[in-house]
Order: sequence, then C-alpha cells, then structure tokens
Amino acid sequence: MIISTKIAEMFKSPGFVNVGYLARNKINAPPSSILNILRRKWVRPLWMSLANPNFGNENIEINPAGARWLIRGSWFVCPSDGTADSITVYLDTLYGNANVKCAIYNYGLGAAEPGTLVAATEERLIAKGTMRWETFNFSGSPPLSGGVKYFLVVWSNNLAVAYYEPDVDNKGFVTSQFYNGFPSPPRPLATDPSNHLYSIFCTYTTVAPPAEYVLTLASDKTDYYVDEKIILSGFLTLDGAPLAGSIVTLYRNGAPHLETATLGDGGYSFEDPAAFEGAVTYYTEHVEAELIFRSPSILFGSGKRILK
Repeated sequence: MIISTKIAEMFKSPGFVNVGYLARNKINAPPSSILNILRRKWVRPLWMSLANPNFGNENIEINPAGARWLIRGSWFVCPSDGTADSITVYLDTLYGNANVKCAIYNYGLGAAEPGTLVAATEERLIAKGTMRWETFNFSGSPPLSGGVKYFLVVWSNNLAVAYYEPDVDNKGFVTSQFYNGFPSPPRPLATDPSNHLYSIFCTYTTVAPPAEYVLTLASDKTDYYVDEKIILSGFLTLDGAPLAGSIVTLYRNGAPHLETATLGDGGYSFEDPAAFEGAVTYYTEHVEAELIFRSPSILFGSGKRILK
C-alpha cells in the first residue's frame, strides 16, 4: 500500500510505523500495518495523567467532524464533587487558523434537550496544524457535582475538526450556531444522530468531602412512664474517631432538658430520674432526644431521634 502524505502526517507517531518516512520515500507498506495504526485506540500522553483527575473520553478517535459554527460534544458523568479547571479536546486545523473554545452544559433531558450552560472556557486562536490535544482553561472555578451527567462541547469559527467514535447510543449532540457566545440552553439539530462519542475530557479539582459527624443514640425504648427512670447513651465521632469534650443536649418535647459533655471515647449518657416516685396513675410521656454537639462554640450539626 502506498501511503499518502496526508495520512502520513495525520498518523505518524514515535514508536509506531514511520508512515511519514514511507510516504516521502514511496515505500510500500503492508496494508495490515497501516490499518492497525488507523484503528488504534491511542490514549493521551502520560504527562496528562499526572495532574488533577479527569472525566470524559481520553481515547483518540479517528472519525472527523467539523466544528465550524457547530457546537459538538458528548455527555459524561463527573465522578466526584469538584471544580472544573479545563477542557481538553482532540482536534486538527489542517485547513487554517481557527478560533476555538469549549464549554460544559448541564445534561438536562439528554441529547434531545441539553440543559443550561455551566461555564465556558477561554477562547484560543489555534494555528493551522495536524491532529493533537488542545487544552482550554476556565477563568473561574465552576462547581461540579459528583455522580452528575454533563455535556462537554467544542465550538469553532473556522474549519477546526473534532474526532469521535460512532454508534455510542445517545452519547452526544450537535447544534448549528453562529459563532459568538455559547447559548443557554443549546438547541440540538433534530436531524443529527446523537451517537457520537467525542475525544474530549474535563480536568477538575476534587473537593474534599465534608467531615462526617455521627451521633448515636443507643436506646430502643419508646415508652416511658412518669415513675420510670430514663437512661440514654451513645457516642459522638468525627470521621470515625471519638470526639471528646463536646456538649450534648437532651431535648424533651422540644425543650432543653439535660446537658452533658462527651468523654474521651466520645461517649455520653443521661439518667433522668422518675418524675413522680410512687405515682398511682401511669401514663406515657413522649420523649424527644435531640443531640446537638459543639466544639467548643461552633455548631457542627445535630442528630435527632424521636422516641415515639
């Protein structure tokens, strides 16, 4: 197979068959070696994996799709809470310089009706050149929620070309829009298939999960009589570790009733003597235990358990 210069320039890569050399010197190459290159699922360079986490498609796909006046993208799930840093997209500008920018959209109702704009990246003038990864930064730190779907999209005012994998059901969308500001929400083209998985991903900074305070109330008793002693106990922990010296308050019928401090193991206990020793009439008293903890003056939160 004689390799054309265009294919050579598009698919040359260190460590693989030097198709550029084959083309320049008009050397035949086995068709299988070239097809293997064309079909290869190239991943992004290792240096891109050493920073913040990403979500999206980091494979290099081989099907071209023009982005001139067309907003193209695919949806992906953000793994955890965080803030977006940048969007990286695999593209080429073989036919000339192009202004390019990217954006994140809420998923909305999916490819048929994407949601509102989350944030747009910077706009960059990309010089004429072959296929490569290009990164577009956000000026702020738009928040992202873990476990939520987002569309990552690219847009250009010239013949910039993005790349995709076909036949991935309901993965992407495209909308025709005169190049200006990103619309919110976009209007997808009814005739465009929504099965394109583009080579595009978002780099983001994870947000540390909030500290988890757990306040237990070790009592399964629900009915207390006025002549009966009430005994309540439990533990207060912070991220699994005992939290000592915090104030725990017992509320009865919505009003503060007793107060104590947690011990070194995070434990606490209340003993409420009988209201009427030796009373002849017995009736149940509704007891509500609301446990509030402070350290020493910051309200961390509260745990509430109703003894019915």
